[in-house]
Amino acid sequence: MEANVTELWRIVESLQAEFDSMETDMNVMWLMVGSILVVLMQAGFAMLEAGSVCETHVKSVLVKNLLDLAVAAVMWWSIGWGIAFGEETEHGEFNQFAGPVSFFLRGGGFIDESGNYGTTEGYTWALWLFQWSFSGAAVTIVSGAVGLRITMPAYIMTAQAIVGLIYPVVVRWGWNSHGWASAWSSTRDDLLFGCGVIDFAGSGVVHTTGGVASLVMMILIGPRLGRFSGGMSIQTTEESVIIQTLGAFLLWVGWYGFNGCSALYITGSSHVAAKAMVCTTICATSAGLGVTSASLVLFQHVEPQDVVNGILSGLVAISASCAVVEVEGAFFIGLVSAVIYLGCSRFMDIVRIDDMVDAAPVHLANGVWGVIAAGLFASQEGYSASYYADRSEQCCGWLYGCGTAQILANLSFVLSILCWVGLMTFMAGFSLKYVGLLRISEESERFGADAQHGYRRVELPDIVRKVLSQVEGLVAKAADERDPPSFVSSNSGRKSKRKRPET
Repeated sequence: MEANVTELWRIVESLQAEFDSMETDMNVMWLMVGSILVVLMQAGFAMLEAGSVCETHVKSVLVKNLLDLAVAAVMWWSIGWGIAFGEETEHGEFNQFAGPVSFFLRGGGFIDESGNYGTTEGYTWALWLFQWSFSGAAVTIVSGAVGLRITMPAYIMTAQAIVGLIYPVVVRWGWNSHGWASAWSSTRDDLLFGCGVIDFAGSGVVHTTGGVASLVMMILIGPRLGRFSGGMSIQTTEESVIIQTLGAFLLWVGWYGFNGCSALYITGSSHVAAKAMVCTTICATSAGLGVTSASLVLFQHVEPQDVVNGILSGLVAISASCAVVEVEGAFFIGLVSAVIYLGCSRFMDIVRIDDMVDAAPVHLANGVWGVIAAGLFASQEGYSASYYADRSEQCCGWLYGCGTAQILANLSFVLSILCWVGLMTFMAGFSLKYVGLLRISEESERFGADAQHGYRRVELPDIVRKVLSQVEGLVAKAADERDPPSFVSSNSGRKSKRKRPET
């Protein structure tokens, strides 16, 4: 009898070990799929930027987007991960500002007891991959903002500074369980305002960081040639609405990995991931509809580029709170993000800051709004499921009756990002400007950065050019024969003073 019980217990333990291994494998696969989706967003960013420039700059734009991931991988491997998620020092101390160890992946989870790279901690490897994809998303925001003006060396060095130092520090603050602003701890008694920041998928960590860096670099580098003339905002480059829209679709698909897979575990947290994806959908659609409605009321027409950026604004705004808000909250957050985008986009023209892809209105303004919204709309049920149940009555959103602790924590985090990223980016950008490396030559800007790098122009086959010419002629003829429609091409512009210069 005793032998049978022992054998039965051995079988139970074996099954439990297999179950645990299967659970780990599922979670590892979950992060790997999320990483692939977030990397797919790079294709979306590339299409969005390529569709915003003339063909003489397209190759340079695409090369910069390819370099984003390459630079991000090297810097995240060598320095970034260690700063963001480095473990305790030899004395068992943790740094709440920046990690002191784990550079070049020489830390726990990667190295076995013999000092060699191990394979037993598959989840840590998958987490590195997932976080690397996020770092690439943060730095590529800058690429579009300063398009057509920044030199290749300056962009590479800026990307190195962001991924190697600026961004990892923010990650440690908000997402490392030992970060001073982090809510990801069930044992600490020194959480910021007793709660820590709610930034589930990075409205603050990723998008506000990228948005602040973009704004600083835009101010330092100045506007494109002819962008502002005679008090008017002039559209100086050709645009392809088709390519921009393709980029928006790719970004939208990738965002489900960005937000949903930020649950980090699929076993036991599938409901959190599913809700995050649903709220992401609702917020994006309400933002797109909000921009459409506001444009029709205010300008009597709708710019396709505005609809694209409106949807992206909603995706940015919901990232912080996608797992903790209810659906109606996500809908309202999207509507507000649409208004913020339209207002900030127009303000950028008023103050003559040249933002080629509206990176600051989309990522900075709505990144800040997203973090603030999380402190307002987080429900007790959402917080309990996504963070910790014992803090849900204290740390849910202000609109749900939980006081001001959460909103104060979120505001403090946002202000810290603005100060840290703004200062460090200014130092990096000003140094490049001081030594004359920041901006391309006037000749290259006028005739295309592709020529500067020796890229040959790709000629379309004659039959393709002929077909395109005939289509353009038919479209132009049809437009002349009827009144202007509600939806117009991006060349006519939402802003009444935006026009294309004569050639």
